[in-house]
Amino acid sequence: NNFGSLTNTAAGDNDGDGAGDYAEFVAGTEPTNKDSYFMIRSVSQSGNTNRLLAISTVSGRLYRVFFNDANYANNAIWSSFGNQAQGVGTWLETNAAGGTFTFHDDESANTTTSAPGLGHRLYRIHVTRP
Repeated sequence: NNFGSLTNTAAGDNDGDGAGDYAEFVAGTEPTNKDSYFMIRSVSQSGNTNRLLAISTVSGRLYRVFFNDANYANNAIWSSFGNQAQGVGTWLETNAAGGTFTFHDDESANTTTSAPGLGHRLYRIHVTRP
């Protein structure tokens, strides 16, 4: 029972945390617990070009990182990281307990290829159940 009762639907937000119940089910969080939701735990910078994204993970979920160097808007274009063939920007959490994955954006050809044009970079994570 992932949604608290048989009368709750996947379309709702039964814990009122702003994340839909189906999205929480896919992310592996608890749709009935307002303190359980998917998040990027932190974004930090090391030096001039290295950004570190610490992301909460759940076992059995596939994570993909996207970036945008423009300002956030509904029509924003999100790009995948440069070397997905080598798994850069994509990972499957295999640790049974889940945990935190730290992704390193070093602005190289393998990640985002260059420094952000406007001086800032936005990230988003896509979570799926493979």
